[in-house]
Amino acid sequence: MVLASSADEPEFAVLRAALDAEDAIDEATSSADVERSKPAADLVQVALDRAGVSAAEAVFVGDTVWDVLACQKAGVRCIGLLSGGIGREELTGAGAAQVHEGPAELLAALGAGSRLLSQHNVPVRTRRLTMHCAG
Repeated sequence: MVLASSADEPEFAVLRAALDAEDAIDEATSSADVERSKPAADLVQVALDRAGVSAAEAVFVGDTVWDVLACQKAGVRCIGLLSGGIGREELTGAGAAQVHEGPAELLAALGAGSRLLSQHNVPVRTRRLTMHCAG
């Protein structure tokens, strides 16, 4: 699990503390690690590198059109969340593979089995979820 955010370091630290999920985060990356932020693919590529997986082995969860566009450029499937205030049509129009109301709905879909990931041809042995933190 890689937490990726375009937030600067001070904001990223606050967001991470508010998230209170350190036990679920294996790696993290922020705007401090890249030259160009989203919609450039730099942040997504750093997240892939930190996870040690290829674009085909990853799924990114984001809540903005910029997340989806960055994923498109990196060749990574993106699942959109409406929790960022961006509409379903905007996210799907940008290329989001699926859109969920928020994290709870996404987790329920994931809890329903591996159908969500298998729909997108993510290999079972290497399934990793790259998450985006708003910012």
